[in-house]
Amino acid sequence: MYDYADRPVDSYGPAPASCFSGQLPAASCPGGMAHGHNSYDEGINGLVAAYYDNMTLSGVPKVQRTGIGPADGTIKSSWEYSNDVVPGISSDSFSLRLTGDLVFPAAGATSCGPTSTTASACGSTISSSWTTGR
Repeated sequence: MYDYADRPVDSYGPAPASCFSGQLPAASCPGGMAHGHNSYDEGINGLVAAYYDNMTLSGVPKVQRTGIGPADGTIKSSWEYSNDVVPGISSDSFSLRLTGDLVFPAAGATSCGPTSTTASACGSTISSSWTTGR
């Protein structure tokens, strides 16, 4: 069994073929059946943040961590009010790559307001807007 990102999450067996209905275990199997389960990133709120000390996402990130802002996963920071984005990286010259899964609270319109964004889905860029300055 696989999750939405095509990662294996459940495995069954070994067991006789009669214990399966296609790829799924049958309702009952004499003697039982082994079952394994994998979990991925459960309980982590927020996107992975990779901070670069340049404005082009070039080279190796200088800092990488999970999340920006509060523990609820909100993307929020006070970069415009401080000198450093993170210790050692100036708020005047940096770039940031956020990766992960976004889960919207409900269907409908959603808005965001950064000055520079590139959004991609399934490996394809769906939106790109880069600006410099404040």
